[in-house]
Amino acid sequence: MQPKVAVSACLVGHQVRHDGRMWDSGLLIPELNSFVEIIPFCPEVEIGLGTPRPATRLVNRNGNTRLECTSESNRDLTQEMVKFAQLKSDFFISIQVSGIIFKQSSTSCGIDHVVVHQTDGVGKSQLNGQGMFTKIFTTLYPYIPVIDEGKLKKSSQRKNFLSRVKMMQKWWVMYDRGWTLDRVRTFHGENGMLIHHWNPDGFRKLKVLLDDYTEDEYNAETLAFNYITMAQKEISILPSTIIMEDMISNSISQKRDLIAE
Repeated sequence: MQPKVAVSACLVGHQVRHDGRMWDSGLLIPELNSFVEIIPFCPEVEIGLGTPRPATRLVNRNGNTRLECTSESNRDLTQEMVKFAQLKSDFFISIQVSGIIFKQSSTSCGIDHVVVHQTDGVGKSQLNGQGMFTKIFTTLYPYIPVIDEGKLKKSSQRKNFLSRVKMMQKWWVMYDRGWTLDRVRTFHGENGMLIHHWNPDGFRKLKVLLDDYTEDEYNAETLAFNYITMAQKEISILPSTIIMEDMISNSISQKRDLIAE
């Protein structure tokens, strides 16, 4: 059975962008399409906004980030998006998604560096926001791997994401069987090499978590959730050597493209 991965619908060729145009679906490489079951979704369309539609933006109002239309007198969509995000996030967990690919820089789906405008144009806009749907999902379920299409294009980031998706699917299989302390330890044993490859220090932290566990603290299922949350966080931190290799690889690829031209 293939892992389920939810994907922003615009990245798989659905014409759901605010301007009605189709995004280049070629970003989702054949390797990914053959590895996972893709579940497309679009928060803005699913809260009832049409296509085409006015663009949306994040606005800082009195210290609170709001999601608003750029027309219709700045119609506030925050409550609609929050309610939808909570329900959709729960749905994704109910069908056991093993990862999500979000649209980069989107006001609903951006993972980081989303523009946040200041109220009435006072002060400079900040590139420190997070899409409203993404923020709610990652807060509720921090153990599910997420990535955007920008990072997905980088070899090391793509391999890392697929590794985390594969581990998440294995965790769901164990979850269905019911967690016991022995099964948590078995899961650690089966995924230890993968974790150590991406983050040796993270591997040691997880070993300490298991070694220090006592059944008086909490049950095995809580331990399993704590374990996968920590594991996903630690694995997502790429070693500097891997990041450097990726930068060198991208630089060589760009030079080859220039030569070819």
